[in-house]
Amino acid sequence: MRTIVLFNIVLIFLIGTAAAQTNPVIIVKAGTKVMDYFPLNERYLYPEFVNGNVYFLNGSMSESKVNYNILYGEIEFLDSRGDTLVFINKDNIKYVKVGDDVFYYDKVFFQMISNEKSIIVAQRHYIEYLGSEKIGAYGMSSSTSSIDSYRAYEMGGTFYKLTVAEDTKFRETTEYYISLNGKEFFPFLKRNVNKLFPEHKKSIKSFMKASDIDLGEKEDLLILADYLGNF
Repeated sequence: MRTIVLFNIVLIFLIGTAAAQTNPVIIVKAGTKVMDYFPLNERYLYPEFVNGNVYFLNGSMSESKVNYNILYGEIEFLDSRGDTLVFINKDNIKYVKVGDDVFYYDKVFFQMISNEKSIIVAQRHYIEYLGSEKIGAYGMSSSTSSIDSYRAYEMGGTFYKLTVAEDTKFRETTEYYISLNGKEFFPFLKRNVNKLFPEHKKSIKSFMKASDIDLGEKEDLLILADYLGNF
């Protein structure tokens, strides 16, 4: 099955660091391909492409076989020939429904994990690019790009098929976000909660302290979201 790249290289800069669960760093050694470090059965959320409905902002809907590519952070679909495609005009997508799963789009795809009392909690699960390393004096690696330079990028899958010239670092990452309307998603951080609920800062602070809320824990985020839904 061929993969057809339908868009140009895009750099996505995300401001701030979302509450996240991270895994060990994977170092792709110079002279090897990135894709070789991520077997096919680990690149996708679902074991195979499954029936999905794509809902657009203009009210229309289309059906297709879809899957979520964790490596690219993309929803992909199959055309009539069985080729794997990605959506070009993603800004026109309202959400994609795959069984009970819902994916919203706001610059990137977010998978909804909770939608209670009008508070949407979502996750972004993807392979995060951390930068590359040059081999310096005495054979030691020195980082030439930091995690803070940019959170992630998309290259239509092209980059992952290349043989890298330098040791390159990646990490499987899950970040958590909050939304009030399914259109704008914000990293689920205290400062963003205060911006979304400016009139309730004191009560939110008291609740978080009394409930010992840890914004780095998924279950605590859901507890806080349930509380926020009361406003």
